[in-house]
Amino acid sequence: MFKMNLLTLIFLIHGLGGSPASLRPLEAYLEYQGYKNVHRITYPSQTVSLEKSIEHVSHEMLKIAGSLHRPVVVIGQSLGGVVCHELGMYGWNIKKSITIGSPHHGSSFLRFVQSIVPNKITEYIHKPVYDDLLVQTARMPVHRYYTISTSFFPGFSFDGQVWIDETKISDDVHHHIPFNNHWTLFIDPRMFSKVKELIEN
Repeated sequence: MFKMNLLTLIFLIHGLGGSPASLRPLEAYLEYQGYKNVHRITYPSQTVSLEKSIEHVSHEMLKIAGSLHRPVVVIGQSLGGVVCHELGMYGWNIKKSITIGSPHHGSSFLRFVQSIVPNKITEYIHKPVYDDLLVQTARMPVHRYYTISTSFFPGFSFDGQVWIDETKISDDVHHHIPFNNHWTLFIDPRMFSKVKELIEN
């Protein structure tokens, strides 16, 4: 049976348009808590499809892990969380995933924006992964998982990009952090402590 320890390999995966730098505060927090094997992964989120993003992340992880069979924990924000849930299908020995503000059911906000913005503009700002997020259907991960959502304030189920229901797969493993949004969650100590709690749960 797998037992979490401070040497467990932990990967942090940023969201669409983000960068590894956005997850540096979480990495620093986990390192401060004693975790010695935390790595931020980068991938060309804005220029490739979801499938290509997953393949790129898997390749970068393999450079560090050395083997698909090595037990790992993956933590992803937004699109990075969608990638996390798919990695198990690529042969990774994922013991746990934690996703933060991830549109597992696709992005209704993106669909709304595309419905009101002129076609010329949507064509100009279009990203390949948008095609995936417009039709994304939540898949039950083959590994243990937790989901985290945030919102501007209690009673308002939107974080500025993703609705709470889009981040959930099962209420039993879902956690919510109010008074936050899709952008400032990177520096919220409550999110840091929640991630640590779920890693160790």
